Amino acid sequence: MQRHNTEIRNHRVSPPSSQRKMDIMAIGEELRLRLHAVDEPLIKDRRYHLKLYPSSFVGQEVVDWLIKNREAESREQAVEVMRTLQDYNVLHHVCDDHEFKDEFLFYRFRKDDGTYPDESDSAAFARGQRIYSRLKLDKSMIKDRKYHLKSYKKCFVGKELVDWLVANGEASTRDEGLREGREHVCDDHHFRDEFLFYRFKNDEVETKKFSDVLSLLKGMSPRVRRNTKGRSRKETANGTGTPKRSGTQREQIGRA
Repeated sequence: MQRHNTEIRNHRVSPPSSQRKMDIMAIGEELRLRLHAVDEPLIKDRRYHLKLYPSSFVGQEVVDWLIKNREAESREQAVEVMRTLQDYNVLHHVCDDHEFKDEFLFYRFRKDDGTYPDESDSAAFARGQRIYSRLKLDKSMIKDRKYHLKSYKKCFVGKELVDWLVANGEASTRDEGLREGREHVCDDHHFRDEFLFYRFKNDEVETKKFSDVLSLLKGMSPRVRRNTKGRSRKETANGTGTPKRSGTQREQIGRA
């Protein structure tokens, strides 16, 4: 075994736009899992004016949680990052009427309601999540490893991953397994079918702070917010998430 062939591939340079999107989606997925797992889940079925909103969360409550857990330095920063996740189709308002706000408005992760747009990046991300979830159940694949007295956390061997992908029906050939590896491995070099150590992007994301989303956007032009003001009256008054106004009082969940 040659020493240079065991170098772990985890150094990253400025990622291309598709890579940046995958990173942001992975951070959003980590947040979604954490919000589901807290002792008093912030993501749950909610009712408002007799209507049920499954698997939803309140914008203001999530901002509270992010501040409490030191995932954001200020409420303004928390809102900015949540809006970034919204721009990347990680989450949305339950009726798509509002950008993310630090208010009593209902939002939902698209992973929870199956409304990911039909885009290649989203499809690749969903496929990667499925493969990663299956691999986590196989304790022999992703684990801490040592080589020449140096430890490598949560890594796997490239050749062993290709073996696993073919054996478990995630790839029909080794070449297809290589392509899958290049999609989902944290790596600035090509994934190889060799005895090299790699990490999944998901495991790198676990070491990031939520606010690191902003660092991924450095150097990009200012984001253009989606214009939601042009929605039809029928769409916003049909009881699908934006309650009707009563007199001069605006209902909190769907107010402008």
